[in-house]
Amino acid sequence: GHPVLYGHLIQLRHVPSARFVALRERLLANLEPDCLRAELADGGSSCWLSVQPSSASRAEGDAVRVGDGALCVSAKSRQQLHASPLRRLSKSTSRKVALGYSERSAAPTSAPSLGTTE
Repeated sequence: GHPVLYGHLIQLRHVPSARFVALRERLLANLEPDCLRAELADGGSSCWLSVQPSSASRAEGDAVRVGDGALCVSAKSRQQLHASPLRRLSKSTSRKVALGYSERSAAPTSAPSLGTTE
């Protein structure tokens, strides 16, 4: 494959469903009501994200390296994607995350794996 560079447009694909993470501009997130919802979709303009450096030590055009803090910003709305731990009442041991985005520029929460919020 090709290296991902800061400034590139990407799509995040949910492997089990083969759908893409889409940022919805008119729906509120379930876990964080001050954020908007991110959900899975078949494609479209709401699925494109720009990879941006989270620190001044990297610049647009630099390759994203393992361990870098990278931000995913909606190419359509320019809002930042972040992840929140999903709190479930079940005894499931699987690791899941709820995705949302907001106009805040808070530091992103890194997540080792992304799951659906179903």
